[in-house]
Amino acid sequence: MSTDHKHFIVARFMAILKRIALKPVIIFDIDEIKLKDLVKIIILINNQEFNRRFIVNNLLSSDILVFVNGVEIDILSGLDTVLKRGDEIVFLPTVHGGANIYFKYYLQ
Repeated sequence: MSTDHKHFIVARFMAILKRIALKPVIIFDIDEIKLKDLVKIIILINNQEFNRRFIVNNLLSSDILVFVNGVEIDILSGLDTVLKRGDEIVFLPTVHGGANIYFKYYLQ
């Protein structure tokens, strides 16, 4: 497949999600879909460790920022944002494990 993704919907996972997702980038050949429905597909195709961090109490974790074409979804229509071919969705966790090592080192 070409690296030109303008004819697809592309989902990218960053930080810890990138490391634990089955694929750090998922390309969807879909004309149009609501973000919440795309999230449901992502959950179905991913592993349990990813889903534990991605979903909390059947909701997308509040620790994950979601951007559509560089715009945070709260500025758009939230999970009801309609995605179309050429859109890029980035899932960026705001919490990651780096601080634990830092504090462990200084608190011992």
